[in-house]
Amino acid sequence: MNLDARKVELIEWVASLKDQDLLEKIEDLKKQAVREAYESELQPMSQQLYETLIAESEADIVAGRIYSHEDVVSYFKRKNEGV
Repeated sequence: MNLDARKVELIEWVASLKDQDLLEKIEDLKKQAVREAYESELQPMSQQLYETLIAESEADIVAGRIYSHEDVVSYFKRKNEGV
């Protein structure tokens, strides 16, 4: 059985479940898998990279390349309205 067929079979099985406890266990398993996938992507930052990013940020501030919280909220509201 290929991967897509296995997924469909599993989806159909989960959709038919009526056991609340079992659904909660599946949700917990999903949360754990998502958390582990996210954590595996995290990489420690070197001190040199950290200092470089701080210097770049400070240069952006001095050059006026900054946005207020209100500007960012307004931008995303306009963007979402256009969707």
